[in-house]
Amino acid sequence: MYADDKKLHFPTWNTELYLEYHRGTYTSQARTKNNNRRNEIKMMNSERFSTIASLAAGQKYPFDDIEATWKILLFNQFHDILPGSSINAVYKDVDKDHAWIAGQANTFIGNAQKAISKNVDTSGNGTPLVLFNGLSWSRDDVVETPLSAGVTEASVYDNVGKEIPAQVITKDDGSKAVIFLAKNIPAMGFAVYSLFERKRSFTTAPEPTVSADKMENEFFTVKVDPTTGWVSSIYDKRNKREIVENGKAAFQLMAYKEASSADAWDPRFVDDGTGSNLLRAA
Repeated sequence: MYADDKKLHFPTWNTELYLEYHRGTYTSQARTKNNNRRNEIKMMNSERFSTIASLAAGQKYPFDDIEATWKILLFNQFHDILPGSSINAVYKDVDKDHAWIAGQANTFIGNAQKAISKNVDTSGNGTPLVLFNGLSWSRDDVVETPLSAGVTEASVYDNVGKEIPAQVITKDDGSKAVIFLAKNIPAMGFAVYSLFERKRSFTTAPEPTVSADKMENEFFTVKVDPTTGWVSSIYDKRNKREIVENGKAAFQLMAYKEASSADAWDPRFVDDGTGSNLLRAA
């Protein structure tokens, strides 16, 4: 058949070409994938803060140790380890490796941040909290820091001396901690906040109201269907609009039942007789 043949019709595809095989590798061994990404971030922060500490605080850059840790992390990205298609024994070793990598990275980061903190002006009242941001853009995020034994009240002040909303929480082990929102922590930098234990916070944030089937704060009103447990309504107060489509539900749980012939490369699903292998969790 020649290109000038009038009967020649090439198919067209308007989106990404989908590979129907090896779909399971996106989700198989989720713990390994999670540990891999978290340790990648930890190791990048190890390099960033160790570099800053070497330049600003004269700390020796731990080149050999960081390189050795990276090699173990990269080894565990090997095909078939990271895709999730290795045998069970492999992942027992992988879990041990990732635990070791995380420990090494925490040591690198901790040593670097301690060296940097020694050169930071932490004068003033209260306990200084040096908050670091390893991202390349300024960051807002929730900070949690433990309180001394027996302390039930605390207040927090930002880097310009303004008191900010803070909440004392009880941990699973019964200890207390305070959480607060830190804002505009500079990229690849730090900010110094101050913690005052046993000092009641005079800043108050609007308290949410919660009932059996409804939650509400200054931003949203969320309703839960008491029959299914699914979210039936999310009303955005600021934009004055309903987010959930009428008659439908948000955060609906779904599961697929795999056939016995399924594997980590190609998941296969059981047909429940209705033409669909989708199981809805009620």
